[in-house]
Amino acid sequence: MFNKKINKTILVDNMSCAHCAEKVRKNLEQIPNVSKVKVNLDKKEVVITSKEPIDLNQVKNIIESLDYKYIGEKEWKILIVILALTSVFCLTGCNKKAENQEEKVTNKFENAKVEGENVIINTNSITKTATFVNYKVDDITIQFIVVKRSDGTIGIAFNTCQACNPSPNAYFIQKGDYFECQNCGNRFTIDQIGKESGGCNPAPVKEYKEANGKIIMSKEYVDSYKTSLKNGMDQQNNRKW
Repeated sequence: MFNKKINKTILVDNMSCAHCAEKVRKNLEQIPNVSKVKVNLDKKEVVITSKEPIDLNQVKNIIESLDYKYIGEKEWKILIVILALTSVFCLTGCNKKAENQEEKVTNKFENAKVEGENVIINTNSITKTATFVNYKVDDITIQFIVVKRSDGTIGIAFNTCQACNPSPNAYFIQKGDYFECQNCGNRFTIDQIGKESGGCNPAPVKEYKEANGKIIMSKEYVDSYKTSLKNGMDQQNNRKW
C-alpha cells in the first residue's frame, strides 16, 4: 500500500531571513500528520507535506502568532498576487523619486572616547540621522548606532543583526527613517533602536547611563562583546565610509 502524501503550498509575507524560515518550519511541523515543511523565502512560499488533509485555519493561526502575514493557499491567491504586484510596480514607478530621496542619508562617523574605565559617547549633536560610533579594542572595532528617537530620547545599539550575526554582512545602514540589515534585509524604525531585543533587531546596548550630554558605558561591558561581534564588525571596518 502506497503512503499518501498531500502537498499544500501557501503564501506567507514578512519572512526575510533564515531565522524566520526556520521558526516557521519548526512550528508548522508540530501540526499532526505533517511530515515535512519547506520554506522558500524568495517566493514567499511554504510547502507543507502531510499524510492527511490539514486545517488551513490552524496553519494561519500559527503563522500569525509568529508575527508573519498569512496570504493564503497559492492556487487561490495567484491572481490576487499578480494584481497586487501590478499595483506595486505602478506605485513604485510613480513614487520612485520620493523613495530615492527618502533613502539618501549622509551619516556621521565618530570615535568613542575612553576615560579611565569608561567608554564615552557625546550625545549633544545626535539627531534622527544616526551617528555611527567606533570603539577599538585590541584589533577589533566595535560599532554603535546612536540616534535620536521621535520622542527626543537617545537610542543606542550595537551595529549588528542579532539573528544574522556572525555573518560578515550582519550590519545596518540607514535608509530614511529605517535601518536595514545588509544580510537579511529586515528594516527597523528609528524608534526601535535600543528598545527591541531578539530576532533580527540591532543588538541593544543594555548597560549604560546618560549624564551631562554623554552616554557612559564600562569598558568591561563593551569589551565583553568583542568576540561575538568580530566577524560582522570586521566587515564594517572594510567599508569605505
